[in-house]
Amino acid sequence: MDETTITGTLPNMSVEIRHHSDPDGGAEIMTINLRATPDFQSALPLIGGLGQMSPLFAPMALWGQAMEAWTAPWRQLAEANPLLRLLREQNDRT
Repeated sequence: MDETTITGTLPNMSVEIRHHSDPDGGAEIMTINLRATPDFQSALPLIGGLGQMSPLFAPMALWGQAMEAWTAPWRQLAEANPLLRLLREQNDRT
């Protein structure tokens, strides 16, 4: 698999997403790098209300929101599929 890199730039933050394969493990790897200049406290107000949070916590909140948005289609699919819903309910009971 070839390496794919996507980059984006905001006024105080650059975002880089890399997708490539692990040559040793046969797995796929996706990394997301956020670089804020001079810091996240300055950059995060531009992309939402996260700038009011602690500078150490804000990047993790941003990551959590990104993962929620990224996995939303799969979670909706799991809710709509009766077999997957049954498996989840059985797993919740144990």
